[in-house]
Amino acid sequence: MDQNQKEMIQWERMLPAEFRLAFEKLPVVFLPLGTVEWHGEHDALSLDALKAHALCIGAAKKSGGIVHPPLYGGMGGLDKPATVKMELENSWENYLLRPWLEKMCGEFHRLDFKAIIMLTGHYGHN
Repeated sequence: MDQNQKEMIQWERMLPAEFRLAFEKLPVVFLPLGTVEWHGEHDALSLDALKAHALCIGAAKKSGGIVHPPLYGGMGGLDKPATVKMELENSWENYLLRPWLEKMCGEFHRLDFKAIIMLTGHYGHN
């Protein structure tokens, strides 16, 4: 790779050859998660996923690995405008997010990733 070329680490932007190269270097996948919710007039509505994605990109730039696109959704959210509440935050019962994550982890395993790093940007009450 030419010194002036940036190494591609974002899965959704990769060409197949870039994916293979990153995977061969370090078969680790980063999965950023975050809700879409009100954070006040001063912050983006998807701040949770955006910050988790940025942190995963920063880690992958230092260590290697592949960053999956953020999963927008999850538990909780305030009773405010422009908030998508998929499941209650104050319950450990999780009928949507958990099966989705289990399926994704199964797919990452099938693709032969050696580690999965999940990071949520939503810190909520639980």
